[in-house]
Amino acid sequence: MFWPDWSLLLALTAAVKLAGGTECQRQSVPWQVTLRSERHVCSGALISAEWVLAAAQCSRSPEHMEVWLGKHVPQTPEETQQVIAATKEIPHEEFNSHTLDFDIMLLKLSHPVSLDEFVQPISPSGQCVPTGTLCLAAEWGGGGSSSNTEDLQCTNLSTASDATCNNAFPGRFTERMTCAEPLASSQDSCKIHGAMKADTRSSLVSVRRVAGTFHNLRTSLQGKSHGRRTRTPPWATSRPPSLWSSWMRIRLFYRYRDLAPQLVPLDYTKKPNVKLPYELIGSMPELKDNPFRQRIAEVFSEDGEGNMTLDDFLDMFSVMSEMAPRDLKAYYAFKIYDFNNDDYICKSDLEKTVNKLTRKELTPEEVCLVCNKVIDEADMDNDGKLSLQDFQHMIVRAPDFLSTFHIRI
Repeated sequence: MFWPDWSLLLALTAAVKLAGGTECQRQSVPWQVTLRSERHVCSGALISAEWVLAAAQCSRSPEHMEVWLGKHVPQTPEETQQVIAATKEIPHEEFNSHTLDFDIMLLKLSHPVSLDEFVQPISPSGQCVPTGTLCLAAEWGGGGSSSNTEDLQCTNLSTASDATCNNAFPGRFTERMTCAEPLASSQDSCKIHGAMKADTRSSLVSVRRVAGTFHNLRTSLQGKSHGRRTRTPPWATSRPPSLWSSWMRIRLFYRYRDLAPQLVPLDYTKKPNVKLPYELIGSMPELKDNPFRQRIAEVFSEDGEGNMTLDDFLDMFSVMSEMAPRDLKAYYAFKIYDFNNDDYICKSDLEKTVNKLTRKELTPEEVCLVCNKVIDEADMDNDGKLSLQDFQHMIVRAPDFLSTFHIRI
């Protein structure tokens, strides 16, 4: 069953940045950088006078990316800061935006940094870090940190075993990845999960297997710059592609007919003009408990009111199938969350989405906070709303999206 679960909301907000963090001592993390495109995008680590190591999922067009160094409070001008443009992004050539495997990238600075007590590179480890190694994770505050300020936050984590990581992220943990957990064994699983994921967008100092990957990136990917592309999916102006075999189409036809056998004829050779009302569609076991059931029916119905023809019905199950590609699912998920149909997900759309996801368990103030965090993290062009491109980039950070955005039949 399609259930827009918390994995999507967490990907939207990225607000739980560093569980249990406290303010770092100034100058204690001189390699920490903030990658900025209008605002903070991700953290990275300075590894030489001209190179920064970061996550490949944080890539933007180089002409829109700046690297800020020597910072303690990201939004406040500081005498110690240096701002340098990024001239080249070199993501790992095997980076997979769906699974986040090989999620590593080099950024070339336009000129060398000025090294001082506030700006110093850190050298990647020459060997793998064993399980149980103490690590320092750093990220700027706000969001989910324990601090109410935006100061640089630090916390100590311990590298976990591959077995622990596999249990925490079943089917999504690869030998290129590492995970870490809080030192206190009494931490609940939610906080452990948050901390384990923190190193994808924040700076985790002792990261296993980084040294070899960094060497391969620098030697084999030199000169492979990265730019973002914008394209209109082919299904944006037509029906989505059918992914069903003839046998499955027949099965779905009978599933459609079972909803109202008195309305749906067996003979469709003459293309009868039949629409099943939303009340029948929404009562299906696959949809009846879904808080978005009416919105889903509206998006896939030709009349926009949830009344479905057989083709509408086939389209819905095709997009919601496990065979549908991520871009197709993301496009229709965007349409579902765009409640006012203006081709953007604005704050009012987000408020409705959050209220449906949480079944109105949050206070209006909490909903407002989540929506503001969503826009702050995902709005790449800083226009106060999410475009399809913003949404697709956000979906990359939701590894559970494909497995939750489907209807099993």
